[in-house]
Amino acid sequence: MIRKAFVMQVNPDAHEEYQRRHNP
Repeated sequence: MIRKAFVMQVNPDAHEEYQRRHNP
């Protein structure tokens, strides 16, 4: 959870990539 938030701060686009990987 913390790691995800950290990545989102560094790269806001990571959230879209995260959903794409977890929602085929």
